[in-house]
Amino acid sequence: MATYAQGFSRDGGLAWWIDLYCCVDLARSILYRRVQDGGGSAARALLADVHLALGEVALESETYDKAVIDMQSCLDLQKELYRSDDRRIAETHYQMGLANSLASNFEDAITHFKNAANILETKIKTLETDSSLKKLGSAEPNSIESEIKELKELLPEIQEKIQDMMDYKAETIKRVRETLCGANGEGSSQSNGPGSSSGASSSSSAPRPAASDISHLIKRKRKASEGEADSSAAKRVNT
Repeated sequence: MATYAQGFSRDGGLAWWIDLYCCVDLARSILYRRVQDGGGSAARALLADVHLALGEVALESETYDKAVIDMQSCLDLQKELYRSDDRRIAETHYQMGLANSLASNFEDAITHFKNAANILETKIKTLETDSSLKKLGSAEPNSIESEIKELKELLPEIQEKIQDMMDYKAETIKRVRETLCGANGEGSSQSNGPGSSSGASSSSSAPRPAASDISHLIKRKRKASEGEADSSAAKRVNT
């Protein structure tokens, strides 16, 4: 998806995004009919993947509310298909955290980031048990230990995102309160000159947590999906 984002920012090709979304949505319609006709778990898994892809397209085109809706559809299917500690579910929660954070839905972002972290913590415990059992047998536990190490390295990154969202939420509440206090307590002074509106204007000009604040997370995820194993949380969460 990195090339898609670069192409969009370079050319501003809204029509290109619409074409891409329509193509993926066509795949969704075909898979949905297949599922309705009894396509089984394989078709449902593909449908979940398509919903996630639609969410990613919406995320890149900055239609964040649409991204959340598509990703929620993916998550609903994944919960029916996979174990509760499956990394694919953690990946979707992480992506929903990104979408909600970019939409300034900080409470929902915190919830999804926490869900992603909780799933990975559960996965680590499961893998540690599997590793201990394999050490008693003849099988080599190296791959399991490698995955445990990877997940433990990933958790602090997700915790950092949670803290970022908590900070943004607190800052937003603070600025709203300052604006309301300025409107209620300085109404008489607002008619007396330019300085009277300084409280409200300074509040409104405070830096807003915009998409650019965490857009590097998405870019790092795209790079990771192209094969850079140590680049970012998003790819390493993915199975």
